[in-house]
Amino acid sequence: MLKSVEHRVMTNSALARTYVLMFIAPIEDCLIGPAEEFLSEENPPCYRTLRFCDFKRNYNVVKMGSSLNLRNIQKER
Repeated sequence: MLKSVEHRVMTNSALARTYVLMFIAPIEDCLIGPAEEFLSEENPPCYRTLRFCDFKRNYNVVKMGSSLNLRNIQKER
């Protein structure tokens, strides 16, 4: 789902190369939002808390060519 950053690797033609893939993702109903200890009346959240499945759906829409409309997830002030 998320693209890796481009990187360069020095290879060694004398030794075999080993690859390890790790996929980490939260469960669909996991809430994504700012950590409570960083919020206060002077520092309110800019965006509402989302479930991971809602975030993923928005990300996939952007990936298919639509632009991300942050107003959908911004909190009203």
